[in-house]
Amino acid sequence: MVWVTKRCCLQKECTAPSWISIAKDSFQKELISFQVISLIPGEINLTVYLHLEATGSLPLTCTFKAGSVDLCTSPVAHFPSCSCNFLEKHLSSDRLKVTVTVNISDQIFTDSLTLRSCPNITENTQSDAQCTACVSAGCYWNNSGMKCTWTPKSAPYVHIQDICKQYSSEKNNMPEILALWPNEVSFHGKNNAVIKGKNLELVERIRFQGLWTAV
Repeated sequence: MVWVTKRCCLQKECTAPSWISIAKDSFQKELISFQVISLIPGEINLTVYLHLEATGSLPLTCTFKAGSVDLCTSPVAHFPSCSCNFLEKHLSSDRLKVTVTVNISDQIFTDSLTLRSCPNITENTQSDAQCTACVSAGCYWNNSGMKCTWTPKSAPYVHIQDICKQYSSEKNNMPEILALWPNEVSFHGKNNAVIKGKNLELVERIRFQGLWTAV
């Protein structure tokens, strides 16, 4: 399925030169992910990745807002990512709520991110909780040092389940979802779901997986 000319259709039926589609492995990771990098002392780079596929030359713009204030004045957008440089002092409260709005073609994607000062993520808890808190904040988990650091410039995006699973498997505290409401959601409506289950106190970001159909 692809999205073209404001409607969903089969890819083979699409005659337009440009279209967007959810990536084939979209149900295995978030639609939008992010990383934070310390460029130079005092300056932070926030890069957002869109897990979409596209053809043609599609216009892409992004905004990053902390409350009602623009986090950066000149975001850089180049499909499939957008980046924003800002001063580290914005993280002085340790947690910074950022709303990211991505415009691609005629579609708008919005996500709420919680940024933290990576070296200050200690949680004072077990390794699995520290790892989850670290990676979900867009930071880098150092396995050898068992600590959270800024993401290296060359580090690839790694999903929480991939890097933190070794710690969770050591204990019987894996999150378990018992109920989801509503039981049908669009990829635009992922933020409007209620989940009930066990061991969810460490869960910060949710991924949806399953079958999807065009309407």
